[in-house]
Amino acid sequence: MAIRLIDPVVKDYLFHDAPLRSPLNKGILAVLGAGLVVLAFFGWGVLTARNNLFEILLWVPYSILGSILAYLVIAFLDRERRVRVFHFVTILSVLLVTGPVAAFLNENSPLKLWTVGFFEEGLKILPVLLLAIYLPNLIRTRKDGLVYGALAGMGFNIIEIGSYVAIALHDHPVLDALYMHSTRLGVWGFGSHIIWSAFVGLGIGYAAESTAHGWRKWKHAILFFLLAAIGHSLYDLGGSA
Repeated sequence: MAIRLIDPVVKDYLFHDAPLRSPLNKGILAVLGAGLVVLAFFGWGVLTARNNLFEILLWVPYSILGSILAYLVIAFLDRERRVRVFHFVTILSVLLVTGPVAAFLNENSPLKLWTVGFFEEGLKILPVLLLAIYLPNLIRTRKDGLVYGALAGMGFNIIEIGSYVAIALHDHPVLDALYMHSTRLGVWGFGSHIIWSAFVGLGIGYAAESTAHGWRKWKHAILFFLLAAIGHSLYDLGGSA
């Protein structure tokens, strides 16, 4: 369905020599996707343990509204290419699937505040990594990696704000709950999740530009991920302390 929304010329370019054309790679991606969906089911169970699904989704439009300016800025950076459908694929895949998977892993981690950055930064950036691997003509440069990393962070930010506002409403009036968690939108929607994911996406962009192989190709992506994950965990540890 999504492919039909792409200009045929752009579609041919994106899928030219792409690993996604291989039946084997399609199968691997399908198995991985199915595994993530199963984990996401349990993740949504975690998210709805204190709120019903309606309570969370009720506040998702508020989160989206607060993210519009950020999205317009990010989309402007990618304005020369007619691939906006993949913007929404990235946002929704994190919002609906990998974000809840991170919630499930966080809930079951014996060292939640120490592992939170690794789980959340890893699951946020996973759709971007898969796009970079399976559709290399989509993410070719550092700017592409940064753009898609930011979009992934936006998807996570949207569902996190919706769930946190819903939880806060159990003990606080509406305005107080919004005051506490609207700060997660940052400036014009650029919250910390977007910034961290954009940084890791930049590392994937370095890998996309590189003609090297193995460690030399992926060293920036791995290093940037570790910096973001450790920084995220330390941020949460500091906030808790």
